[in-house]
Amino acid sequence: MKIQTAFGVALGFIVPAIGTNCFFSQKSKDLFFIDAGYWLIFYAVMGIVHAFMPDFF
Repeated sequence: MKIQTAFGVALGFIVPAIGTNCFFSQKSKDLFFIDAGYWLIFYAVMGIVHAFMPDFF
């Protein structure tokens, strides 16, 4: 569940912000997909780390 939440946050908030930056600065769509893919993977990995991290407190 935490992985899906992290991925959803990236897809809902981060990717549109990156898209706005790329398209208004007239960069290529390839650069957008590279940047968006990076952040989607980053947030998914952070969700995995958070999901499997033992509760210490």
